[in-house]
Amino acid sequence: MNSAKCKESKRGCLKTYVFVLIAMAASPVPLSTCEADIVTVVASADGHIVSNGSVVDTATVAIAEDSLASGFPTNRAIFEFDLGVIPTGAVIESVEFSGFTQSAQNLDSPGNASVVLSSYLDPSTTAQLTVDDFNRIATSQNALLEQFGQIVTGQPFSSTFLSLTDAQAAADTGQVLGVRARHFNSSSRWQVRTVESTLGGPPPTLTISYSTIPEPGAVSVLTLGSVFLAVRRRRTVGN
Repeated sequence: MNSAKCKESKRGCLKTYVFVLIAMAASPVPLSTCEADIVTVVASADGHIVSNGSVVDTATVAIAEDSLASGFPTNRAIFEFDLGVIPTGAVIESVEFSGFTQSAQNLDSPGNASVVLSSYLDPSTTAQLTVDDFNRIATSQNALLEQFGQIVTGQPFSSTFLSLTDAQAAADTGQVLGVRARHFNSSSRWQVRTVESTLGGPPPTLTISYSTIPEPGAVSVLTLGSVFLAVRRRRTVGN
């Protein structure tokens, strides 16, 4: 009699586990994001674009310089990045732009210059500098709005994105992410080493931190496996 009750109890437990297993498979369990991954992306294209329409994309320096004097064009340093290494569905958590100052001339004060960096989306899927990039407006303007505290000739620099809108959009859509540098002092010039430079120093780089969320299907499979093992363990102990 006791044996029959025990068997019946086991059947009831098994039915309960099967019910729970089916319910979990039908409604995926939300999980928090995984630990962030970090990837570095070197510029795929860089250089500077001149207000007279010239595109310079093979030089060893990218120049940012505003000129108010007649006959002297204005330069925008441009850096474009392909974010194809970031997995689909990833959530970007931080972006840092870094590089190496080849030359910093006529700064506002020692080690400081009125340089403003802006991110922008290039609608193409291939990094290439064009005249349109000169005045391209960022969807979140001045995403790196920062006046550098340390711009020193022969030293590296870095700046953190204050807005991740453009970076996230580039990762989601496959578009190119660009960084445009503008100098607000007409007598100053900032030159950044490009990927073509052989003079040493780090190339223009983005350091991107991102996280991913497991697919619902993967979560369900893991859940089913855990329940199945629990059922087997209980049946083994009962026997």
